[in-house]
Amino acid sequence: MNQLILKNIVKDKEKGFSDWQIADKYGVNLKTIEKAITKKYGVNISNPTKINKVNFILSPKIFNLEENTVWSFKSRGNWATHNGNYRGNWSPYIPRNIVLRYSKENELVLDYFCGAGTTAIKSKLLHRRYNGIDINDK
Repeated sequence: MNQLILKNIVKDKEKGFSDWQIADKYGVNLKTIEKAITKKYGVNISNPTKINKVNFILSPKIFNLEENTVWSFKSRGNWATHNGNYRGNWSPYIPRNIVLRYSKENELVLDYFCGAGTTAIKSKLLHRRYNGIDINDK
């Protein structure tokens, strides 16, 4: 892939263009867009211009441990450092439920797909030790 096109893809993403607009403009697939963004930022973020502000509320205002196998959350969660900026992240309610259900304070949580670190943040906020690895060293 032409390096100039990859740079232009990142510039357009920084300007706020959607993936679909960029794909149409350059005739590329979403995987190419993902590679270009990951190469520049180290992670594939959906909005590179958004500043990640920490919400100093460190836990959700209302939280109940899920009690069945179907989990439904009305929001993505907006406490601590959670946001949707990293394309592969998941709602912080999921690791919160898992960490609370399957570990105790000071126990070790191992995350071998740590990505942007949602589980790491949740583990630390819930007083667990944490070890995470990811194929992306950034």
